[in-house]
Amino acid sequence: MLALMKSEWERMWGRRKTKYTLLVFVFLLLFECLFLWRMTGRMSFYDPNHAVHLNSLNTAPFLLRELALYLHFVLIPMLVVDSFNAENTSGALRMVLLRPIAYTRLVMAKWLVLALLLLGLVLSMLMVGTLFAKLAMPYAETVTFLNTGTYTAAGAFVFSIRFYSIAYLVLLAVLGVGCFVSTVLPHPVLSYSAIVGFLIGSLYVSSSFIFFLSPSDTIFQLIGGVQGPAMYWIASACAIMGCVMTLWIWRNRDWTN
Repeated sequence: MLALMKSEWERMWGRRKTKYTLLVFVFLLLFECLFLWRMTGRMSFYDPNHAVHLNSLNTAPFLLRELALYLHFVLIPMLVVDSFNAENTSGALRMVLLRPIAYTRLVMAKWLVLALLLLGLVLSMLMVGTLFAKLAMPYAETVTFLNTGTYTAAGAFVFSIRFYSIAYLVLLAVLGVGCFVSTVLPHPVLSYSAIVGFLIGSLYVSSSFIFFLSPSDTIFQLIGGVQGPAMYWIASACAIMGCVMTLWIWRNRDWTN
């Protein structure tokens, strides 16, 4: 499995789209820091009804607000389509499958590599946000978040870890949806459009899917007890079912013809 993951990791980094999308992510991450630093009054929002003054303890989670849109609608769909769809349509996958490799192991290697990459992006947002807040934002000894008690510096950092842990679950949900759609549909452009369409269209099915469009607001409300734990179950189901259905399709389809 490690050899498969290493091979998949190398193929992923061999694609120009991977490098370009990650360079854009780094640019947007730094730009978001600059935007929060330059914002009048150092203000941001938990949701449309609750504003907040940013300081050295509460800034880190707010990097996700705008970056989530890029991750959900650009970076993840592009990487997933390249890995699960474009390799097949271009014929590159046939070269890989000429070796005696179990389809399930190959799919798991692809999924794990993408999941590890997303974990790295989440950790980078947490670390950059925490360091940026300490160096550039107004000093604070205690802080409160939406509908929470008072936190010291240690408590605020634990809150940020919990916040980004939930954000990572949401990213895995998007990954699960993307893997399934990219496996089912026959063309990269169609797959990309369908992933974006699913994320947006799911909101018309149920308002519970709002976390695909506005994860930051939803996570603040979830941690603060403003809304129930439904998001945990929905996001987990999307991640697990997407992976399981993708595995099932790969096992039952002849990819070499």
